[in-house]
Amino acid sequence: MKLDSSGLNKTNSHGENMFIDVHCHLDKLIEEFPIEKALKNAAKENVKAMVVNGTDHEQNLIILDLAKKHEEVKPALGIYPLDALKLSEAEIDEDNGGEAYPLLK
Repeated sequence: MKLDSSGLNKTNSHGENMFIDVHCHLDKLIEEFPIEKALKNAAKENVKAMVVNGTDHEQNLIILDLAKKHEEVKPALGIYPLDALKLSEAEIDEDNGGEAYPLLK
């Protein structure tokens, strides 16, 4: 792979453009579309990584599970401030990579 002047990889070894989706909600597809198919479609278009954003505790746990199963899924966990006030200390620890997701330690 070659680096451009900014130091970023823009093409793979075959000269094809590579992409990173820096904000998506892949977890929202679960009920309507197979995640594996979505990831395969993205790979065909040279999407090498997807930053999947969470907005609440339950969604964060789903995203952490997706990231554990799929190397190209990169979690970006978040909680709306009003929702954060409702969380227990255990739930906050879980979102922060506690025992529920030791990979983040």
